[in-house]
Amino acid sequence: MIRHSYRTLGAAVVGAAFSLSAHAVVESGHWTAYSGTDIGYGLGDGIRFTLFQEPTDQDFTSLYVSVDSTTSTNGTITRTLTGATYTLDSAAALYAVTAGAPLNNTLLDAGTYPALVGPTAQPWSTLTVQGSDTFWIGAKIRDGNHGTADWTGLGWAKLRFEADGQLTLLDSAMGYDTANMVVGAVP
Repeated sequence: MIRHSYRTLGAAVVGAAFSLSAHAVVESGHWTAYSGTDIGYGLGDGIRFTLFQEPTDQDFTSLYVSVDSTTSTNGTITRTLTGATYTLDSAAALYAVTAGAPLNNTLLDAGTYPALVGPTAQPWSTLTVQGSDTFWIGAKIRDGNHGTADWTGLGWAKLRFEADGQLTLLDSAMGYDTANMVVGAVP
């Protein structure tokens, strides 16, 4: 069972102003991950990922993943994450990725990484996490509140389930107006 846990890594804002031109902005943060017994939409146990669609963290979108847990005879907990739903703005999609993997829209659209949840590649894949193993989620995002805008950014999150079932967001980054990113790296 997953206990309530709210973890967020906020954006490191350097300076008082951002250039909103077409220059890439890649920063740590810009994700939240909430796990609990009622993540919304009547889904029960699961995770709500919230991704910020621009570097000022004013506009966000959420994606929901259900979590089924089983315990083996030796006590190892296996959690299966399955995409459940996403908010109506259709502004993000999540993928199962690994550290060091290159991210770009060409690879994501080609199915290089299993789509976990979002308005792309349905039916969605599942992600199996053993015990307290670290796992990685990749993302693509777009501006605005409609599902027809171009994909304008990429991101990643490093996560771990603790022994007590809480989910910890260990690190994350988001790249805005960027076409390429490496999972686990912030230039």
